[in-house]
Amino acid sequence: MKTKHIVTAALAIIAGISSIHAGTGEKFNEDREAILAMAGAYEVRFHFSESFPIAEGYKLRKPYDESARELVKLISDTGDRIVLQHLLVVGSESEPTVVKHWGQIWTYQDISILGYMGGEHWEARKMEAADVAGKWSQYVTQTDDSPRYESIGAWSHTGGASEWISEPTARPLPRREYTTRDDYQMLLAENRHVVTKSGWSHFQMNRKRVLTGQTVSDLCIEIGVNTYTRISPAPLAAAETWWTEHRAFWEPVAMAWIDTTDKAKGIELKPAAGGKTYARLIKDLRRKSKITPATPHEIAGLLEEFTINN
Repeated sequence: MKTKHIVTAALAIIAGISSIHAGTGEKFNEDREAILAMAGAYEVRFHFSESFPIAEGYKLRKPYDESARELVKLISDTGDRIVLQHLLVVGSESEPTVVKHWGQIWTYQDISILGYMGGEHWEARKMEAADVAGKWSQYVTQTDDSPRYESIGAWSHTGGASEWISEPTARPLPRREYTTRDDYQMLLAENRHVVTKSGWSHFQMNRKRVLTGQTVSDLCIEIGVNTYTRISPAPLAAAETWWTEHRAFWEPVAMAWIDTTDKAKGIELKPAAGGKTYARLIKDLRRKSKITPATPHEIAGLLEEFTINN
């Protein structure tokens, strides 16, 4: 019953938020304020529920529910580009563990959108200026700053809330399932971010997509509701400390990836070379940097070694 109430409330909020304002200077500032408001300390609840099957005979899986505390840090703000980094805090307040989580990069009137094609392959889609006028792209990164997905949409501001709605977006399997399932290969998602004074929510309408050669089919539709409720930053002091200690390594990595994706027509992560993957080597470089800080040249070389920029 609890799950049903959560989904019903989520859909009610989505249905109640409406029109997009004209693209004025005031609107641009409102958009920026909404994105910047996502930074802060939060109690987070993750809920995903397979709502109904599409494939004949498919049996819906049990809902996924989890909670955590998360610090969302503002990393960079250049006016038309805003970079946020999520830091997950797990364990007790007396013995917390900090995990570098996903990142989000917002770009105003972005004319190149990195589309996920399946496997370890992304291709840039060039956009017409008229099609992105007044809109923002959201580029979401993996925990090691490599690409995850990107989409574009418009912000609206009405009724005391701000909302951004994406176009349908192909995405890799979610972290909660990519090591436990092999019956589908991609999510096709519609993402909605709703920002209010008390926090923000990320709503998802996901199709779990099967790719077989040239054939595409869907298993089911899943609804996701992730709620970020603002809390005192005190319980997340460990995340602030962790970022202070590690930002000198991770900020250049994030910026190197942004530079790579800005210039590339496509990106493909290469298979392991000599038994090592990009994820493994980034860990090795991070360990080394505790003794001798990693240089931009080393970071760029690592990205070049394990990516194919088409």
